[in-house]
Amino acid sequence: GSSQALTDATNFGFIHRMTRYGDRHHVLSVLMPTRPSEQHRALIRHCAGLADILLQRPEAMRDREIEVRSLAMSLLLGRSDDLATIHRVFADITDASGNIRPILITGNTPQSVRKALSSVATALYKQERALAHLRLAESTELLFLRGSRSVHNIVQLFGTAASGVRLCIGLPTRAENIDKKLIRELTATAKTLQLGTHAEPRDGTLLWLQNPELRKILKIRSRDTYDRLLDHDRTNNTELAPTLVSFTQHSGHIGDTAKELGIHRHTVRTRMIRIEEICEIDLNDPLTRAELLLVIATKEGDVEKQ
Repeated sequence: GSSQALTDATNFGFIHRMTRYGDRHHVLSVLMPTRPSEQHRALIRHCAGLADILLQRPEAMRDREIEVRSLAMSLLLGRSDDLATIHRVFADITDASGNIRPILITGNTPQSVRKALSSVATALYKQERALAHLRLAESTELLFLRGSRSVHNIVQLFGTAASGVRLCIGLPTRAENIDKKLIRELTATAKTLQLGTHAEPRDGTLLWLQNPELRKILKIRSRDTYDRLLDHDRTNNTELAPTLVSFTQHSGHIGDTAKELGIHRHTVRTRMIRIEEICEIDLNDPLTRAELLLVIATKEGDVEKQ
């Protein structure tokens, strides 16, 4: 780089232009109360050289950026057979066997999910480990971690933020085998959990919910019940759908529902009455609540669109 000294009535300035990269370059500016000596100039040039090393893009990072763009191009063109690029992109989060643990995170609010992701990101940063996640819906995220991580270790990454979300932790799986069907299974399981709990692999995964005939029946039932609430909430800016979700997950317990949602019990009761009117159901019936829990668990929403 090149240097230039500047002077005014009381101060001395020194500007060092650093190495150019394409059409850009950085400058290092120094303001001193005394005229810079040769030692000062040498120190400034040395600092500028160190800063250059930090600012220039390492070759490894450039190669990774190229791979990510190549994968993005494959996705744009509808290709799904570019396994070599997929494996390279996920190299930092696969274990020695090439496996990844898919984890489904869902909560009552986007804020609780963001808090959980922030906790995981902080923990992984301290361990110098990579993080990959994808938003599936407003309060649902898919997270990839190394396949060798234990369930206990994964839950620890969330810290106290785990109390505000539901986690379904999948089995160690190769990247090419993680598909929509698997994500639907994880989502269905996560939505049946109480807030602050997690499901381990094969622990109540409700695979029988994937039966096509059963899903067809539940989809029809959703149209007559849960979908009505979603439409009502969008039109009237209400929160009846999340209230029903919490109510069914807490087996119809008003107090637990109110505590989870942070509202008064009377508010929950008022919402329940309105939900019964809109859906034409009796929420005092335990069979109705169980049916609605299955409807909610199999509600595919934005997961199917990925």
